[in-house]
Amino acid sequence: MESTAREIPRYTAGEYFKLTESREERTELLGGEIVAMASPNEQHQDIVLGIGSEIRTYIKSQNGSCKAMATILFIKLCLVE
Repeated sequence: MESTAREIPRYTAGEYFKLTESREERTELLGGEIVAMASPNEQHQDIVLGIGSEIRTYIKSQNGSCKAMATILFIKLCLVE
């Protein structure tokens, strides 16, 4: 008996952003595969708020001009060798 594995489609970053720009579900691109992400829970949100508050306080104490934000953003990470 022959078993056949289902091939998982792979996407580029550009294809991913085009496919997901109008979707409301949270996903990320890992190794070319679109993966569903869970919504943050209460503990996660509490941690994010605490870290963001500490960062904002530090920036203000240094008269910095950047902002600490707690929001969902698209971030593209690249390896630099």
